[in-house]
Amino acid sequence: MNNLTKDFILLRSHLDDRQYLQATIQFHAAPVTAMAKPSVLLSFTDKNRSSLRLWNEFASETNVLINDNQLTYIELKKSASSSLVLFYNRQILEQAIFTSNVMQFLQSYGYKTQTSLDNIIYILKQRFKNACPHEVGVFLGIPMNDVIGFINNKGRNYLYCGYWKVYSCVYTAKKTFSTYNQAKEKVLEELSLRL
Repeated sequence: MNNLTKDFILLRSHLDDRQYLQATIQFHAAPVTAMAKPSVLLSFTDKNRSSLRLWNEFASETNVLINDNQLTYIELKKSASSSLVLFYNRQILEQAIFTSNVMQFLQSYGYKTQTSLDNIIYILKQRFKNACPHEVGVFLGIPMNDVIGFINNKGRNYLYCGYWKVYSCVYTAKKTFSTYNQAKEKVLEELSLRL
């Protein structure tokens, strides 16, 4: 856990339930709302202040909570003890998904190439019923080479590990990680001003 996340967890502990959920979404989705990343996956569980209970209670207010009209969400998997939610910027996700190499890659996993983003997300949701499908990486903005590297190496033999396991272009990945951190730092600053 990096210092940025530790600072966030400490700050978040002083918030009421609604603010806690709001801050959690805003912090983790910051790279998406900063338009640096197409999407982020958040897992709400019964642990840590029962974020699942908070999600179930306040999910209908999510767009108000995050104060961002560009951010959309869908529950990809739900059980009695957890909910896995994809928060995404529709425009950026479409740009990430609807490229020839990504569509060809997704087609090899059973996705239809001549379809809408909603249909592609629906297929992703169906694939989550069995396990976490590795192709989710392209939805999260992870470079194709790193997604394929992860699959081929079964998560081992990576060159660097940050927001994802890097199998090529470490310098570029580190710059991207820095951009993500800057977006999160901005949210952290805004949250600390509210306390």
